[in-house]
Amino acid sequence: MNKTFLRFALIGCVGFICDICAFSLMLKTGEVSLNEARICAFYFAATVTWLGNRKVTFVSCDIPFLIQWLRFIAAATVSAVPNIIVFNTILHFWSNEMLAPFLAFCCGVLVGLISNYTLCRRWVFKHTS
Repeated sequence: MNKTFLRFALIGCVGFICDICAFSLMLKTGEVSLNEARICAFYFAATVTWLGNRKVTFVSCDIPFLIQWLRFIAAATVSAVPNIIVFNTILHFWSNEMLAPFLAFCCGVLVGLISNYTLCRRWVFKHTS
């Protein structure tokens, strides 16, 4: 396994913790639906992981800050599609109200990992020179 992917996965773990904490906090307040909580937490974590990957994983990338962040959010959005599909599919078929959202959450994150890494490596953090 290459070092870039390992660093990407490590930053992803930090993002995952931010994601699950934000998701849990929003659910605990009871002010938002499952999907609203999932989407808000996802974009919060995407920004955290973008910063981490910019500083740790792809440090030699020379794309301007704002353009890179917009690309990362676009890549995260594309990667969110399979993530959200898996999340909702598990919720639809599994009736355990307490555990299902968290299992669905974890499975969705894993499904989105591959597309997110590919898009980041080939587009978001690609060298411009």
